[in-house]
Amino acid sequence: MAMRAARNYAREHKGIVNGEIIIPESAHFSFNKAADMLNLKIVQVDLDENYKMDINSLKNSITENTVAIVAIAGTTELGLIDSIEEISKIAKEHDIYLHVDAAFGGFSIPFLKLAGYDFPKFDF
Repeated sequence: MAMRAARNYAREHKGIVNGEIIIPESAHFSFNKAADMLNLKIVQVDLDENYKMDINSLKNSITENTVAIVAIAGTTELGLIDSIEEISKIAKEHDIYLHVDAAFGGFSIPFLKLAGYDFPKFDF
């Protein structure tokens, strides 16, 4: 539904007809399914040496057809968190919808810092 909202917003407010969504290599396969159903092109960006979204790859992948950027908060395989704050700044700078996929980590990450773990700032 988030990708549908991003696509529809971009069509209505930006005139983007052939939308693209940027996802990291670590994104869940459901984004490929959603893109197929919504007629969106997937642009997959590299991961850095820590298996998080590579910021330079993200910056180089943004085009005039980008309707959304997907960042991951709790990758399925490793539980890693992309650099949400930095990715958010890039999305805001380019006026692009940002979706943070926190299906895996959304209900645990906010509490891990309270439990004494060193995690980046994250909340609901």
